[in-house]
Amino acid sequence: MKKILLFILSIVCLNLIAQQRPNVEGWRVHLPYQKATTVAEVGDKIYVGSPSGIFTVDVNDFAIERLSKITGLSDVEVKLVRHNPTLNLTVIVYQNANIDIVDHKANTIINLPDLLQLNIIGSKSINNICFYNNNLYLATDFGIVLIDLENKRVIDSYQNLGNNGSNLPFNDVAIFNNSIYGATNLGIYTASMNANNLSDFNFWKKMSTFSYANHIEVFRSLLFANVDSSLKVFDGLNTWTTYATNLDGKVRSLQVNNNKLSITTGDEVVIEDANGLAEKKSNIKNRNEAIVGKNDKLYLVDNSYGAQMYPGITGEFEYIIPNGPTSTSASAINYGNGATWVAAGAVDDSWQKQFFVNRFYKLQNNTWENYIDKNIPELSGITDILEVKVNPKTGKVYAASFGNGIFEMDENATRVLKKYDSSNSSLRPNYNPSFPQLYVSSIDFDEDGNMWVANHSAPEPISVMRTDGTWKSFPIGGLLGGANEITKIKCDQDNNKWVVLKREVGVLVYNSASNQVKILTKDVNNGALPSNQVYCAVPDKNGSVWIGTSQGLTILSNPGLIFATPKQNFDAQQIVIKTGLVYSNFLGTEAINCIKVDGGNRKWIGTRNGVWYVSPDGYTVLHNFTTANSPLLSNNVLEIGIDEKTGEVFFATDKGIISYMGTSTEPDSHLSNIFIYPNPVRPEYNGLISIKGLIKNTIVKITDISGNLVYETTSNGGTATWDGTTFKGNRAATGVYLIFAAKREGEESQVGKILFIN
Repeated sequence: MKKILLFILSIVCLNLIAQQRPNVEGWRVHLPYQKATTVAEVGDKIYVGSPSGIFTVDVNDFAIERLSKITGLSDVEVKLVRHNPTLNLTVIVYQNANIDIVDHKANTIINLPDLLQLNIIGSKSINNICFYNNNLYLATDFGIVLIDLENKRVIDSYQNLGNNGSNLPFNDVAIFNNSIYGATNLGIYTASMNANNLSDFNFWKKMSTFSYANHIEVFRSLLFANVDSSLKVFDGLNTWTTYATNLDGKVRSLQVNNNKLSITTGDEVVIEDANGLAEKKSNIKNRNEAIVGKNDKLYLVDNSYGAQMYPGITGEFEYIIPNGPTSTSASAINYGNGATWVAAGAVDDSWQKQFFVNRFYKLQNNTWENYIDKNIPELSGITDILEVKVNPKTGKVYAASFGNGIFEMDENATRVLKKYDSSNSSLRPNYNPSFPQLYVSSIDFDEDGNMWVANHSAPEPISVMRTDGTWKSFPIGGLLGGANEITKIKCDQDNNKWVVLKREVGVLVYNSASNQVKILTKDVNNGALPSNQVYCAVPDKNGSVWIGTSQGLTILSNPGLIFATPKQNFDAQQIVIKTGLVYSNFLGTEAINCIKVDGGNRKWIGTRNGVWYVSPDGYTVLHNFTTANSPLLSNNVLEIGIDEKTGEVFFATDKGIISYMGTSTEPDSHLSNIFIYPNPVRPEYNGLISIKGLIKNTIVKITDISGNLVYETTSNGGTATWDGTTFKGNRAATGVYLIFAAKREGEESQVGKILFIN
C-alpha cells in the first residue's frame, strides 16, 4: 500500500511541475481529467483523450503533460485518439467533428476543419477511424470520409449508401481483403475497393446475416466485428464464427496495438496475441478502451479515474490523473486567503436547481483541492453551491448553497464550523409550501466585514449577518410583485447593495444606511439601462457601477445621486466610440455575462463572444480574447476571477476553466518587498517582465549599473511591467539592471536588481 501511495505522490509532484504559473501574458488550463474516453500509445508516451483535451504520460518516468489549445491543439472535447506508427502521425478527433493531425516527424499540428465546417442537415459525428496504407477512413453519421494523410487533406467521401440512396450512418470502418467493411445500425455493409464508384450505393451490399454492428477491426488476417450483441470473426470466405472466448458484457472497444487485440467490454478486458491465444482480465470493469503497450503493460481509461496502468509497480492498478478541478462547472470565482475559490454548483437560465454534487474547488500553490464528501462530511448530499467567499476581516470561508443555506468554515475549509438556515438566521425558504427550499444565490462582504446575502425567493430576500453574529432581513415591499427572485448581490463603498434580479425588471439598489430601495430600469430618468434583463452589476474602485445586460454594457458614474434629495439625474451612460466616421456603443447589444475589476481598476468583461479587457474608463481596449486569436476554450465566458496577488485571471467557460497571467495586481499598502519575475531574464525569453509588490501609482525607473535611465513606467495597481527594451526600442544589453520603485510623493522607495542575459 505504501508503494502505491508513493507512486501517486510522485505523479502529483511531476504534474505540479508541468502546471507552474505561466509567465506574464501566458496561459494554462484547469480542467478535469477524471473522465477519459480514449487511449493510444505514441512512442514512449501514452495519450489519454477526454472531454477536457489530452494528457500524456511518459512510460519511463511517468511525467505528465497536458495538451490543449495552449500547446497547439485546435479544440477541446476529444472523442478519439489513434496513432499510425508507420507515418508517425497521431489523429485527434473531437466531439464536434474537428480533426487535428500531429506530425511527430515535423513536430507540427495540422488542423482539418472540413467536417466541422461542413454545412449539412443532420449529425456530422465521427464515430471511429481506420488507417489503411497512407489514408485515413472516417466512419461518420453521414457516410465514410477519406483523408490523404501524406498531404493532410480530404480527398473523397461516400454518402447516401443506404437503401435507394438514403443516408446511412457508419459506426466503424475497416479494410479487409481488398474490400471496405462498414458497421452500421442495420448491420455490415461492404464494397470492393476496386469498385468503379464507391459513392454509388449500388456498389455496396449488405451482409444479410446481421441486423446491427458497431465495432469492427482487422487482426491476424481476420475481421472481428461486434454484431447483434456478440463478437464474430470473419475469415474472408463468407464464413462467420462466434469468437471462441466467452465474453462478459457488451463490447465497448476493439483496438490493435503492438500486435495484440484488446477487447474491452463493460465487465472485462480480453487480450488476444498474434497466435490467437486469449487472456481474460475479469477483474477489470467499466473501462471505455484498453491497449497493450510496448512494455506489455495494459493501459485503460474510464469515466471516473482517468488513466490506469496494469499491472503497476505493486502488481495492482496505478491511477494517473493530472491535478485539476473535478468538473467544468463554475458559477463563481473569488479570491481570498491566498487562494482562488471556485463554486461548482449550477442553475439553469430560469434559476432551477441542477443538483450538481461537485461542491467547490480551491487553487493554492498551483494545486487544486476538490471539496467533496470525503473532505467535509458535513457537506454530504449538499448540491449547487453557487458562491464561495472569504470574509476579509476574519478569514473564515463561507459557501452558499442554492437549497441548503450557508456553511461557515475555517480558513482552509477543512471543517464546517456552523450551518446557517431558517433555524438560526434570518434566512427563509422560498414561497412554495409543497417544496420549500432555502435558496442562497449570492453573498458579499461590505467594508466592515458584514456578510450580505441574496436569499432568492424568500419573503424578505436581503439578509445581513453582522460582525457580532446577529442577523437581520430586509423587505423590499411590492417592488418585485412578490416574486423576490434575486440572484446576485454586490456591496459598494457607499452602503449600497446592488442586487441583480431574475426577471426582466432591472437591477435593485438597496442603501443600508438610509434603508431606501429602488429598481433601476431602461426608462429615462430611472437608470436608462440598455435592457431590463440585467446579468451583473459591479462597483469599481472609483465608485462607478458597471452593469452588464442582455443588450450591452452601461456605466453609472454617479450612483450616489440615486437617493439624492431633491432628485437628480443618475442615468447610466454607455461607452460611445468612434470607428472611422461612425459613432457606436462599445460592445453594441452584446449580452454581458460577467464583469471583474482588477487591481488597476481595469475591467475584464465576459460575453458570449469572448472576453474584453479595457482601461479604467472603458474607452481603450487592451485585449480582446476569442477562440480565434487565443487559447480560450470557448467564446462563451460565464464567469471571471482574479488572483489579487499574482494577477492571474481565470475564465470559466462552458467547456471549463482557463487562465491568463495578467499584468495587474491589488496594490500593497506599503513598498516593502518587490518581486521581479522572471529573474534572470534568459535570451530565449521574449515576454513581459513583471515587478510586483508595489503600491498604487508607483513610479518605476529602470537603470543600468552606471545609472543610465533605460525605461520608466507607472504601476497598474500593485504591478508594473517591462518588455525588456530601452527607450529606443532596442532589447536591453546583457548586464545587471537596477529597478527603483517609489511613491509619487517620494515618501517610500525600494530598489531591486535584475540580471538580463541577451
